Amino acid sequence: MRAKPFALGAVALVVLALGCSSCSSKDACGGCGTAEICDAATKTCQPALAYGQPCLDNAGEPLALPCQEGSSCETSLTPAICGQSCDPEATQPSCTSGDQCWTLLDDAGTPALDSQGVPVGFCGGVSDAGQSCGVIGFSFCNPSLSCVLFSTTAVDGVCFEPCNPTTTPDPCASPTQCLAVFSEPTEGICWTSVSPGAPCEEAQQLFCPKGQLCLDPGDGGSCWVRCTPGGATSCPVEGEACVTPTTDQTLGVCAEPVAAGAVCDPPAGMFCEASELCISEDDGGSTCHEECNDGGTCPADQECLGIEGSSLMACG
Repeated sequence: MRAKPFALGAVALVVLALGCSSCSSKDACGGCGTAEICDAATKTCQPALAYGQPCLDNAGEPLALPCQEGSSCETSLTPAICGQSCDPEATQPSCTSGDQCWTLLDDAGTPALDSQGVPVGFCGGVSDAGQSCGVIGFSFCNPSLSCVLFSTTAVDGVCFEPCNPTTTPDPCASPTQCLAVFSEPTEGICWTSVSPGAPCEEAQQLFCPKGQLCLDPGDGGSCWVRCTPGGATSCPVEGEACVTPTTDQTLGVCAEPVAAGAVCDPPAGMFCEASELCISEDDGGSTCHEECNDGGTCPADQECLGIEGSSLMACG
């Protein structure tokens, strides 16, 4: 079986599982559970760092606990993690039953090499659709799946089958559908959706029905009909327009926009016109401002100004 590629992300979680049992013998030193290691002197299982957990502190010093049985502190990883190295080019890598030898990729997506120029590999499990994936526990998606992280701070994600939501007929096997959960309309995942009108929360695998997008202000999201700003297709409800609720001006949803200069609050469903931006004011509120280009035309009492933290400009 050939090795499988994977890329590593940041890790900031240490999990300790305590408990003891008798070791089988001083020589074999076996029988300990997850996050345990056998003390050869006492022949008892002692607490240890679980497989896939950081083993050095922020100063680069070893943590008080060792790695669990069958793993060691792999300092070739950043951060250093408890794992089991393997040869990804071997016909039968030395991994425990059920694990595969995954090739470590560098930032450019090519196999990382050790000091001898040999590819670096680590043993890890294989996750199916809907199961967790990531460096914690060294569990990686089946090669036909993709590991999706739903926030920039997440250290692990969920495996899904990728698909193109614009393809007809739907490329996913029933009862799943190709759901557009990303800002790019041609990228989606095969999964089931919540019932129409139900709350959505993508981190909890609560996805909107096909053709809708989840807008989540952080306390529970809601589904909106997706549209393409500037596209020829109109929104299904009279009075609605294709508005852009985020700084991504290619991402649109159907909603009834508020008037120019009025208060806007996208999390509450108060959106600006597609040609306007919702900008925070000094008093803590937000209002709609006409988008403009450097040197562009604005109302007589306004000028085209840059928006802090963005490359966009608006009249103000």
